[in-house]
Amino acid sequence: MPDTVAFFGQKAITGPIPLTRPNIYDKDALIILDPGRLTGASPGVRPAVMARGRAPYAARNFDQVINDSLRPEFVWNGGPDNLGVLDFSGDRSLTTEGRVNINTGECTIILTVRIRAYGPTSSNLRILEPGDTPGGSPAIRPVADADGVTNPRVAVFASGATGVYVPTSNPNDWKVIGASISSTGPSYTYKTGDALHTRAAAYPEVTEIRHPIFGCDILGRGLSTGGAGDFLLREARFFDRAMGADELTEDCQRLESLFGIT
Repeated sequence: MPDTVAFFGQKAITGPIPLTRPNIYDKDALIILDPGRLTGASPGVRPAVMARGRAPYAARNFDQVINDSLRPEFVWNGGPDNLGVLDFSGDRSLTTEGRVNINTGECTIILTVRIRAYGPTSSNLRILEPGDTPGGSPAIRPVADADGVTNPRVAVFASGATGVYVPTSNPNDWKVIGASISSTGPSYTYKTGDALHTRAAAYPEVTEIRHPIFGCDILGRGLSTGGAGDFLLREARFFDRAMGADELTEDCQRLESLFGIT
């Protein structure tokens, strides 16, 4: 007999679902960092954020900074859906003490961000970078030509592999960015306003979500003097499997609809 439960009733649910409760769209996510659900945080504070998901507590408790940088500020009504966001402005970082092993060599990351600054490929303007030493964990960063402005694009790297560069129009608008990374291929990169990009070749194996650091430099360091990632983060999702093209597209478009991003 299938594991199916049906509920029948004569009335509808009229009250709101508690903000801390996972929803059906969370599926099998390891980590969902969602500042829009923060309660009790005052504007301008630099809060620790407990993510939901099935990863261990230490990998979901975003309460650490890197080096002598600061935590990002919480901004009320700063998101595309008028809910809270975390403000990274070059001197702020956020990470965890824990890490998650990826036994399959595959992962998926979906970010809802507003990028405010691009830089050359070798710049420090990183949204997400692996902690500790490079490799083993994916990185996502906004890049441009040598002037840091021309030809803006989003780069997705995995364990030192040649990056996938997705061009972007209206570079400062809110975007959903999805990266499905497979050790055998194909891998996919999604970005609001752009066609799905496919990488047929294998990416080197993703071995772990290694202290995922938001707002850092090329070596995964926080910068107290500025010059690291400059962006707003509405949500981040991590999975320990590579989504297919259809699933990745569907999930990213669902988030676009949820957050009002076009």
